[in-house]
Amino acid sequence: MTARTKLSLACVTALGMMWGSANARAGAFKPTDVPADAKWVVHLNLDSAKTSKIALAVQQRLMEREEVKQGVTDIATLTGVNVPEDLNDVTIYGSKFDEEDNVVLITGKFDQRRILGLVSLSPAYSSTTRDGHEIVSWEDKGKTNFGAFVGEDRLVIARTLENVAGAVQVLDAKRPSIKDVPEFAGADSAGPSSAMVYVGGTGLENLPNAAAASPLLTQARSAMLTIGEKDGQAYLKGLVKAVDPTKAEQLARAGEGLKSIVMLSASRRDAEKVAQIAGELLQTLKIGRVDQTVTLDWTAPADAVIDLIDEGVPFGQRGPDGQGVRTRAKTTTDATTN
Repeated sequence: MTARTKLSLACVTALGMMWGSANARAGAFKPTDVPADAKWVVHLNLDSAKTSKIALAVQQRLMEREEVKQGVTDIATLTGVNVPEDLNDVTIYGSKFDEEDNVVLITGKFDQRRILGLVSLSPAYSSTTRDGHEIVSWEDKGKTNFGAFVGEDRLVIARTLENVAGAVQVLDAKRPSIKDVPEFAGADSAGPSSAMVYVGGTGLENLPNAAAASPLLTQARSAMLTIGEKDGQAYLKGLVKAVDPTKAEQLARAGEGLKSIVMLSASRRDAEKVAQIAGELLQTLKIGRVDQTVTLDWTAPADAVIDLIDEGVPFGQRGPDGQGVRTRAKTTTDATTN
């Protein structure tokens, strides 16, 4: 296979697997997109992220990395998809806690003919039809991937033909979704449409290494979490359902204990700046319990979260002046204005 062909296939795979950089259907999480046997789901509302101060700060930092900038350019050149402008949302789910079982659903603007032409160059290429939809395969890094378009704006990618076929059936409303699954009840109203991230899961006691991390984790039956930004405020809302009220109280106490430890560390005179900011942000976290459910409620200024990101510098490197992206960007803007 030529280097050009390998690059083409890599870009198609990158397009399918890019989580953080996917139309009335787009944006907010839709439980009807996820099969009833799913154990977990992560949804990224990229339309909401496009107007978020926090998300834009992260994007700016990422785009300062040359390899990220080049990757985005390669995707646009080869597939015709501009990231993140042409993507609306990304949903990732699985019926097992196993990476090989993951299904990725992307909503966006695609040049289907161009993308299908690229994957056809793979030695592992195949094409079959299920329920009126073409499902193709290609190879990336020694693994075979399968994918299908549903309508003009939805792309499904998975490691097995059956997972793609099953996902297509759910999107066509030919297979039950999590909308009517008790453990995911309220998923469609778990947060406002401004929510950028939705995370839900059930059967958490079966998470790999859960017991080793903490015996309490095996007592959590299901959980939901939404994260977003609205009117300059970042927010987090969540709930964890335990096996019974006693275990729920223990989980709530553990949460309060962890919060206290972080805040104590942040209050020390020699605490690093990033720890101080984290401690301040945690002060507004409220942990409650109702029967066997633990609730989480947190809000904070978006600028404070950006300060934490800026101080931690998790995505790139500081400039020669030691300042983070947001500070340097603001300085540049002010200079231009003046």
